[in-house]
Order: sequence, then C-alpha cells, then structure tokens
Amino acid sequence: DMLERVRNDHPETWAQLSDTYAREIRRGVHDDERHRQRLAGLLRVPSMLHEEPRTLDAYLADHPDGVYCLTAPSKQCVRDHPLLERFAAEGIDVLLFDMPIDEFMLLALTSYAGKPVQNVSRKGISLPWPEPEVSKDVLDFCAWATAKLKGRVEEVRPTHMLLSSPCCISVRSWANTANMGRISSAQAMGGHQKLGRDGCVMEVNPAMLGHVLSVQDEEQAALELEFMYNVACLSCGFDVAQPATLARTIFERAAPAALAVE
Repeated sequence: DMLERVRNDHPETWAQLSDTYAREIRRGVHDDERHRQRLAGLLRVPSMLHEEPRTLDAYLADHPDGVYCLTAPSKQCVRDHPLLERFAAEGIDVLLFDMPIDEFMLLALTSYAGKPVQNVSRKGISLPWPEPEVSKDVLDFCAWATAKLKGRVEEVRPTHMLLSSPCCISVRSWANTANMGRISSAQAMGGHQKLGRDGCVMEVNPAMLGHVLSVQDEEQAALELEFMYNVACLSCGFDVAQPATLARTIFERAAPAALAVE
C-alpha cells in the first residue's frame, strides 16, 4: 500500500525508488503469488517506442489487448532484435526486459489485469496482424531446410514478423529463450545451449529468399542455408557452434566489396 501511494502521489520519487529496488520488485512478482498483480503494477520497464520506462498500466492504456515483451542481456541487444521489426513498423510497442531475473519473473507473470503477457521470441503467441499465404517454393524450401538442420532446430518455417532480416531463431512456448539459455549456461553446474533439444525454430522471411531459391546446386544451397542459420543464431543471441568459420565466411562475402580487394 505504501509503495502504491508513493507511486501515485510522488511519481518523481517513485521513479528513483523503482530503479533502486527494481530487482527486489521483480523477485516479489516471481515469488509472491498472492500479491503478484499488485507488485507487477509497480514495475517500470524500458520499451521500444518510448524513452522513459513504462508501467504495465500505461502500456495497456495504449495496447489494451495485451502486453508484448522481449528479453535480452542488454537494452541495445533487445532494441536491435530482428523479431521487433514488424512491431516497430506497425507502431506496436514492446517492453524490453534486460535483467537476468526478468526471465524467471516472466515465467510466473503470464498475465496482467486479465490480459496476456507474451514474449515475442516464443512461438504460439497471438499476433495483431494476419499471416498471409506463402508460395509452394517457400514451403518446399522450409521442408528441405528442416531436414538439413535436423538436430539443431525442430522446424524451419516462413514468418512475416521479419522485414529487413532474412531469418531468425525463436523458441517453443515451453523452451528456454536464448537469454535463459545463456543464464543457465553461466551457472556453476550449467551446460551449453543445445539447439533442437530446446525447441528452437528457424523462421525465414519469404521476401528475402530469392537468392537461395535460385541456387540449383544442392551442395551450394546447403552452404547458403548453413550461413543463414548461423547468422540467425548470432542475431538472436544463441551460441554459434563454429564462430571462426562464420567470421571467415562473412569476410569472404563482405571484405572484397567493402575494402575494394581484388
């Protein structure tokens, strides 16, 4: 009650207090089921479209159907995430959670004020736009790519959440996000992230598959797919199994043009 009074009557003081005790409030949201909703109302969270942190109530005032959010190790990593491209274009704000404890808190905070709280890096969330149909060539490519990447991703599928990125990695609703995998791996008894076992899905942008679809040689097409997969992992925060190989491939493709090397 006291914290709510400070929030309502002294917003400037509350801004300082909420930043100071941000981790404690988040832990309360996770641990205290009885007061979870009230504690969640005390959160102030950075967002994609606003400079100042926002409360969940302020977010819902603009987007009454529910809360979209994303987790990452830093604010810059979240802001640059490929899965935000369509949301930004549609003018739909996304809350950006960058504290390690946020991953655990959001497992408990599945709804607020009767509205869903949805992590946009997870499959199965409700999206505020229709998914248009894709061509048979794209569907055939996805089936072929799923077979090629067996053991590393569960599925390759088309998506319309991407605009300027060719591909990304998302996860099933029950799986660890890239950020949670990083946190778990950092623990003393943690292991390495295992793509595929963790319910990962590679999503491809149908509008940017023209080059790959035009490749006739299957071996070359497999190399293009491998490059796409590694770039998707890198851009979405997942470990790359062979970073030196990826770096060499990037230099081979980009350096001659960028540095005018003959």
